[in-house]
Amino acid sequence: MTLPIDCDLLGFLWTTAKVVLGSKPQLRKNTRPIPLRYQREVVTDSSLSEAQKQYLVPLDARLEALNYRPMCTYRVANYGANLIREYSNFADPAACTLTIVEVQTNVKGVKGLKKQPRGQFHDALFRRKVAHHPQHGAQDGNGHA
Repeated sequence: MTLPIDCDLLGFLWTTAKVVLGSKPQLRKNTRPIPLRYQREVVTDSSLSEAQKQYLVPLDARLEALNYRPMCTYRVANYGANLIREYSNFADPAACTLTIVEVQTNVKGVKGLKKQPRGQFHDALFRRKVAHHPQHGAQDGNGHA
């Protein structure tokens, strides 16, 4: 006696098994490891390219309308080429972090660059938690991270 097997179910199981078993090596091959400690590299306004300066003008203006001024700009040298800019408002305990994600493509010799900004506002409690995280270099009383 044979049991009837639905072809759709069989196809679903085959596809699921192929994706689950076949995609893990591909995902591992394409991932970039997250560093244990970030190597921050300060980027001065004078070292920004003209295109980067022009890109920041409208973003700075929008934040300046909220009384946020740029404090520093940096990159994480050992984790991508994203530009990170910190803003503060002396009348507000919250701060703003603007991350500009830069994606470069090369398709059949045609190069392209796409930038996408992402802003995040955070308060003093968040900054205290980050400052005491081992990844950011905080140390205990014995000098250990």
